[in-house]
Amino acid sequence: MTTERKRQANQRNAQRSTGPKTSAGKARSKQNAWKHGLAVPVEVQPHFADLIHDLKASLKQDIAPAQPTEEDLQAVAVAMLEVVRVQSVQCLLLDELAQHCSGRSAADSSSSRSGLAELMQHLLRVDRYERRALSRRKFAIRSLGEANAERG
Repeated sequence: MTTERKRQANQRNAQRSTGPKTSAGKARSKQNAWKHGLAVPVEVQPHFADLIHDLKASLKQDIAPAQPTEEDLQAVAVAMLEVVRVQSVQCLLLDELAQHCSGRSAADSSSSRSGLAELMQHLLRVDRYERRALSRRKFAIRSLGEANAERG
């Protein structure tokens, strides 16, 4: 059972943690998902539309004579592009990390260490997106295979 004192403390803390108050803070918060672009689905990005279309056509040709549904093809194509997109961001970050490490002097400065720590944190965040993308691809391919087996 929560005491009255603890309940009041929780209320006071909740008053302080309601998100950004200023327009600058709200604008910055809006941009968080766009920082590396990985939280934005591939389907809503117009520059991926042609790639998705081409990938679906290629998949359909590769698995002929099976007749997969448009939804199954779309799911696999999108999942494959998600993996490629995440891994390309990872490559850029790893390249930046390699440059950071090779350019370091013998005397480590605190700014150099904080830059390295920031890069590592970014890599960890991107790793989460990669795991999700790989999982989605695996399940999309599995679903496509099961659907074709049922029809075949």
